[in-house]
Amino acid sequence: MYLQNERKQYHELLIELERNSMALFANAHRGKDAAPFSGRDFYKLSYDEVSEEIKITGEVMYTKLLERFKNIPIRKRK
Repeated sequence: MYLQNERKQYHELLIELERNSMALFANAHRGKDAAPFSGRDFYKLSYDEVSEEIKITGEVMYTKLLERFKNIPIRKRK
């Protein structure tokens, strides 16, 4: 198990170096209006964070909260 974990870390290190060099090369040859590249654009690794940007309004958030907590009574502060 230990050797398998170590092998995976070594493999991901090599991919990390490769994807960063690819991003460096792509950034050197991109146009002025193009967004800069990062290593995550080429390869996904196990430790990369997955982030999803969802824009939501306050009204939609309020209705979702009401739906989520509809069975829980609300206590008023004194």
